Amino acid sequence: MKVNIIMSVYNSLPTLEKCLESIFSQSYKNWHMYIIDDACNDGSEIFLNKIKDKRVTLLKNEANRGLAYSLNKAISLCDADLIARVDSDDIQHLDRLENQVHFMKENPKVDLLCTAAYLRNSKGCKKIIMPTTHKEISLRLKKSNCIIHPTIMVRANFFYNYGLYNESFLRAQDYELWLRALQKGAIFGALNKPLIYYNTNNYAWPLKTLFRHTYNRLRIFFMYQNIKTLSSLIADILHPYFLKILSFFYFV
Repeated sequence: MKVNIIMSVYNSLPTLEKCLESIFSQSYKNWHMYIIDDACNDGSEIFLNKIKDKRVTLLKNEANRGLAYSLNKAISLCDADLIARVDSDDIQHLDRLENQVHFMKENPKVDLLCTAAYLRNSKGCKKIIMPTTHKEISLRLKKSNCIIHPTIMVRANFFYNYGLYNESFLRAQDYELWLRALQKGAIFGALNKPLIYYNTNNYAWPLKTLFRHTYNRLRIFFMYQNIKTLSSLIADILHPYFLKILSFFYFV
């Protein structure tokens, strides 16, 4: 089965080289990657233009358009059986694609497959445990986003059946898509095996990003959730603010 890898890049020069090395080193070789340069201006654009691998197609946005727009642009070019997401600041386990392709072959009813991950921060690595069955994932999703976006692999018809990323969501566009797909009958699966080293910097979000997160999380609540999930909503909104305050005193 052929895999398309999609990645949007915006000013990721410090992490970009190791990220791409982890993709080029994959044990599974039948892939083609679409990279969207989302108007980088930190040197990432120079690095990307030096890639000569024929398995990589590079496209450039003339202005910064955001993650949802860029991913949709890449998806429109995909022609493979499976589509895998990658973020430009994460490192892939060398057999990430191999493990996910094998699972998708063995479980033809699963529309979306996510995995566990090692969360990387200044203190080291911490394993993020995943619910593994569709029932467990769907119950968790109804309260909060338990799917790590850059671990997902979906079937080629996923976006046709359930729609593309909603470009009006500048944050939490993945969570909105998962809930929309779940509402339309999508089947989710997970590998409780860490297959990426996942960088998170929500403690360093500027206030503008924090406010965007709050606004879009509230939109999701009113679109898909109810009063029973109010405590989860409050926790999701307050968590990055708490980390922001904590970062003034400690390195998270």
